[in-house]
Amino acid sequence: MDTLLQTLGTLVGRETDLEGVRLQVIEILDAPPLPRVVLGEPQGQAEIQADQHGDPRRRTRRTHTLSLTDEDGTDLNPVIRALAGPELARRLKEQLIP
Repeated sequence: MDTLLQTLGTLVGRETDLEGVRLQVIEILDAPPLPRVVLGEPQGQAEIQADQHGDPRRRTRRTHTLSLTDEDGTDLNPVIRALAGPELARRLKEQLIP
């Protein structure tokens, strides 16, 4: 798992466009069973973010948390593949999918 997290760490800071929205990798979450990638909208409009009880607490940019694999777990998530590029995507797929 440490090797996978190190490999994923190289994604932090990379950017992509998804449906006309600019997204940047801002964090890798070590969340079982597989880590997740957090994307932020660096130029998006700030929104009110609720706390764990649903109460509004602060304004922040919108974030999106993505799984590493597609829905059936047989390939990389297409957004992750686009962010990674061919070589890193190949390495990630080798580490994730038997």
